[in-house]
Amino acid sequence: RPGSHRVVDADGGGVVFVRGASLTGRPRMSANGATAQINGGSGGTNPYDGAGGGGAGGVVLARFTGAISCTTSSGGSYMCANGGNGSDNYSNGTYDWTPGGGGGGGRVYLQGTGAGSGNCVRSSTGGARGSATNTAGASPGGVGTTVADTTVIAKPTVAITYPSGNPLTNDNTPTITGTAGGGATIVYLYSDNLLIGTATVTAGAWSFTPGVALADGL
Repeated sequence: RPGSHRVVDADGGGVVFVRGASLTGRPRMSANGATAQINGGSGGTNPYDGAGGGGAGGVVLARFTGAISCTTSSGGSYMCANGGNGSDNYSNGTYDWTPGGGGGGGRVYLQGTGAGSGNCVRSSTGGARGSATNTAGASPGGVGTTVADTTVIAKPTVAITYPSGNPLTNDNTPTITGTAGGGATIVYLYSDNLLIGTATVTAGAWSFTPGVALADGL
């Protein structure tokens, strides 16, 4: 809702999937890779131990059928799948041997009218390698991908073509047919607010026959 602040995270390289009618306010979604922990401590590990690498960024997928309008107030909004930073091997007060590499950036996909707005910050940067001076074999993580898709998502439409006009029947397992568009793939059918089955949409059409006899109406 307008002016709201929503935080959704799957840090550790997970997946964030959000779908809705519109997006406003200060959304914050993250699927960042984990940052590796430093090995050792004072008098700790063998200086030749390898350091851990950062985790790879995950996926943020947010799709809206209507408008997207992010605000910059109070820290703004972000959608990120950044790679985690690599660590170091810390022994006797110094960073020794080879640092860990950074995790690669993940994927951020935002779809809806206004998705390209600069206020909806998207990032999938690679993580930094560790800070030890010996960098052999350790590299920063590669950059991931960010997509701002302004294509309008069609709303699914469903219609019954038979029976039509509220006809009367004494058939308790009538075959119901219809059409569906806007990307609809499955039609859910209810009787008295109870789900009685589903029908698969094929070439824009669907058909359903109840497996259990329907109760008589009035």
